[in-house]
Amino acid sequence: MNSESSGARFTKMGRNGGSGSGYFDAACEQQRLGNADKAIEYLKKAVEDGFDKVRASKELARLYCDAGRYNLALDELAAAAKLAPDDGHINAMMGRVYSVMTDYDPAIGEYKKAEKKGYMTAEVSRELGLLYRRKRDFHAAVEYLEKAAVSKDSPAGVRVELARIYFEEKDYEKAQEKLNEEIDSGSDSSQAHELLGSIHVRQGRYKEALEEFEAACRMGPGDGRICGEMGLAYEKMNDIDKAVIKYEEALSKGPVTARLYSDLGRLYEQQRRYDLAAGAFRNAQKESPRDRDLHLRLAGVLWKKNDYDAAAREIGCVDETEREGCEWNMRLAGIYGKQGKTELAARELNSAIEKGCDEGNARIELGRLRRAAGEPRKAAEEFRRALEKSRYGGEKWFSNWMLNEIEISGRKVNLDSYPRRIVAGLTNRCNLRCAMCEAIGPLWDISERAAEGIVRLMPYLQSIVWVGGEVFLAPGFRGLFEKASSYPQIEQPICTNGLLIDESWCRILSSSRVLLTVSIDGVTKPTYEKIRTGADFGVLLDKLEMIARYRKSEGTPAGGKMRLGMQMVVMEENSAELDRVVGFAKKFGFEFLSLLPLDYCIKENSGLFSDERKAALVRQKVAALAEEAAESGIQLFDNLPHPNETPSDKTDDRTRPEGGGNETEPGLLCHWPWHQLNLGTNDTVCIHCFCGNKPVGNSREEELEAIWNGSAIRLAREKIASGRSGEWCNPVCVSGKIKKDALCWECVHPGII
Repeated sequence: MNSESSGARFTKMGRNGGSGSGYFDAACEQQRLGNADKAIEYLKKAVEDGFDKVRASKELARLYCDAGRYNLALDELAAAAKLAPDDGHINAMMGRVYSVMTDYDPAIGEYKKAEKKGYMTAEVSRELGLLYRRKRDFHAAVEYLEKAAVSKDSPAGVRVELARIYFEEKDYEKAQEKLNEEIDSGSDSSQAHELLGSIHVRQGRYKEALEEFEAACRMGPGDGRICGEMGLAYEKMNDIDKAVIKYEEALSKGPVTARLYSDLGRLYEQQRRYDLAAGAFRNAQKESPRDRDLHLRLAGVLWKKNDYDAAAREIGCVDETEREGCEWNMRLAGIYGKQGKTELAARELNSAIEKGCDEGNARIELGRLRRAAGEPRKAAEEFRRALEKSRYGGEKWFSNWMLNEIEISGRKVNLDSYPRRIVAGLTNRCNLRCAMCEAIGPLWDISERAAEGIVRLMPYLQSIVWVGGEVFLAPGFRGLFEKASSYPQIEQPICTNGLLIDESWCRILSSSRVLLTVSIDGVTKPTYEKIRTGADFGVLLDKLEMIARYRKSEGTPAGGKMRLGMQMVVMEENSAELDRVVGFAKKFGFEFLSLLPLDYCIKENSGLFSDERKAALVRQKVAALAEEAAESGIQLFDNLPHPNETPSDKTDDRTRPEGGGNETEPGLLCHWPWHQLNLGTNDTVCIHCFCGNKPVGNSREEELEAIWNGSAIRLAREKIASGRSGEWCNPVCVSGKIKKDALCWECVHPGII
């Protein structure tokens, strides 16, 4: 039956009946067919023909409300209320219209009138409960939703609504109780499983949470909110890759929120995928343009990309008066410092101190800033104040650190501070015979005297690098490692081929403050086993998978202690595989990749890099590798020789202050003689592997403290401090082939505290 014929039939019936019922029936038919305007026309004719005005007005109000004509709906209901003042249903309908209009106070008022008149259905109770929830009156919301829940005609999902309130109030026990009631009732409520999953996330039951989210997904495709919650669960489980996938999926499904983009940007940043992180934060800004913190987050990412001008512009988007907290000042100080704007950086650091930031850290940054600007006396004063203000001021290692910074600033040759870092060669024992290794000779282990010296210095040290041979073959290594682990300030980098790490060591390492560097000189079986004689590529892969599994279980890399790196000595035998290195590193969760040349520490020109044509091809591959590493969030340390730069001690290798000044002077070529002792095989002690064959002592014959201020190391400090580095240092360093950042521990490893 088409609309015209039904309308004509009901019109005729109305005329014959004379009560308007035919028009009313016609209106109902038109409403069923989706012809709202026709339905309204027939309802008006029904009233004209004597039909019940109250009943017709209610139907008209429904039609007007559905069409978004809310004022007309309210007019009809007001007219009906005059005719039937005791009809609470009319007030309930008015409450519904106001609720749709998001005018919550009048809506509550009308529903309360309906209640007084005795009209209180389960649906009205539910509506009142939801309105009170929107008004944040949770007590009243619970009261009415509970009434709806116990009603025999309880609306679907009312227990879920109750659970949401308990969830928002962090009463997870009651929320879970209501959700279990909903599920036990036989309801196929995906919302109940979704919310139950969210509760498990907040209570740290992440596997149970994922099971509930998966159950919700099986009941329907849902939207991106479930994916977002799954992303949060994976993030809490430190499975960052899966978390990123779920956040991306949530955004593709919608609804899109600034929070989702921001969370995704934060994880991209954690993965060091800075381009993607910047894009995510920019999208978050589009969704929430007034969120000032997003500008700070984006500036931080741009700073890590070394795009300091863009980072400064991003912070400049927020008026200075609206920058709450000292984080803004610290970030700007870092930007200005990189731009060489010393006074502006100092101003921001002082502002951060005034706002109550960690003054010790701020003073350290001020000290480094002043020293880099060639103002040693001002630098020393800042380090003294850092010692006074830092929460670590009473600890030996921190006092030693600040004294060391003061002595570097003053170019002191005979030091009162102790070393801050020791590279400890423990043995020349090894399970392999690598093609490039020079540690082959009579069996040697570190002397008891040297080991005791390391233990004595542990209260002052910030880093101990354990090297071999193969450290896991060294007698006494576990004891030394555990002793160092009892000092929380000490980070322990370990250089290993990784083949001897077992389950026991994995448990220890994955929960310790360790930087585990695995030497891998080939990413295919033939190349790896050719260079590393005696190695089994399959065993290596098994060990890397085991390490990755333990890291994930112990909370790394997302927020745990252990960091994992890969080291590769670049030579002719493996240079063809450089384009496959990043993919290999990413597969096994390496956070950084270090590229080293063959013998660069000893000879100025050796191996692959003695042939400029071959070297140029390698640099081209490394440039592509660097881009891929950045996209994959892998930090690259490129220690390969580069074309000569200006010799570092002929020019100021630090930025001069903006205004000049009498105190300015060239910076030191190298800080290592003030930072570190390198205990090599056969008891030889040098400063750094960069220093080649220039020993400064013998660890079997001398105490480490005596070597630290012995005549040989003092000569090295004197030559560097007086600008005569070329008379002592490795020509590779002086020539500029070694990047300046590699000649200062703070540059290589800035995250001290």
